[in-house]
Amino acid sequence: IPVCAKPPAPQFLTVATGGITGVYYTAGEALCAAIEKARARHGLRCTVESTPAAVHNLNALRRGDVHFAFAQADTEFAAARGIEEFRKATPDTQLRAVAAFHLEWMTIVVRRGSAAHLEDLVGKRVSLGAAQSGTRHSVDALLRTLGKRVNDFGEVVLLKPDELADALCQGRIDGYLYHVGHPARLVEETTSRCAAVLLPLDATRINALTRDYAYFVPGTIAGGLYAGNP
Repeated sequence: IPVCAKPPAPQFLTVATGGITGVYYTAGEALCAAIEKARARHGLRCTVESTPAAVHNLNALRRGDVHFAFAQADTEFAAARGIEEFRKATPDTQLRAVAAFHLEWMTIVVRRGSAAHLEDLVGKRVSLGAAQSGTRHSVDALLRTLGKRVNDFGEVVLLKPDELADALCQGRIDGYLYHVGHPARLVEETTSRCAAVLLPLDATRINALTRDYAYFVPGTIAGGLYAGNP
C-alpha cells in the first residue's frame, strides 16, 4: 500500500532589522523573500521584525526572541565584550557573525544653511539616534573623538528613523545623524521633501576615529545620489 509521508511542520525564522525607512528593513525583506522562495525544499518560513535597530536587536537575539539580527560591527564588538551599552550584562560569548551585507556611513543631514560642519550643530536641536539604536552607539564614539558631549547640543530629540524627515523639514530639528547604508529611503525622502544637505566629516576627524576604533573605516557617499546634493 503506498504511504505518503506527511510534510514536516514549517519552522519559523524571525529576523530583527530596523525602522521601515532604513536599509536593515529592506535587506531583511530581501533575505526573507529568498528564504521563502526555497520553502518547498527546506520548510522554513521567514518574517521580518521592525525594531529600534542594532542594540535592541543584539539584546533580543541573546534572549532568544529572534533568530537573526542585523547589527553594526561596533555594536557587535561591544556586545561580545560586555562593554558600553552592554556593560550590565556578561560578554555574549555565543554571538556569531553570519554574513556582512553592506557598509554603513555615519550620515549627517541638516537643513540647508543651518550648519556647514558637525561642530556647527553644537547648541542646536538634533536627533542623535533612537534609544537602543546602533546610530546612537556610533554617535557616542564620534562625539568622544570630537571632544564633545551630548549636553553640548541645545536639545537632543529622541526620534525614530521614520519620524526624522518630518521633524527636519518642519523645522523641529536642525539636523540628524543616522548610521545607514546608501542609498537610504530616509535620506532620499528628506532631501526630496525639503532643502536638506549632507555634511562631510573632515579627514582629521575621520583619521582620529579610525585610529581609536578599528571597526570604523573611511567612506564616501556618492555625489548626486540625493536631490540637492551634487
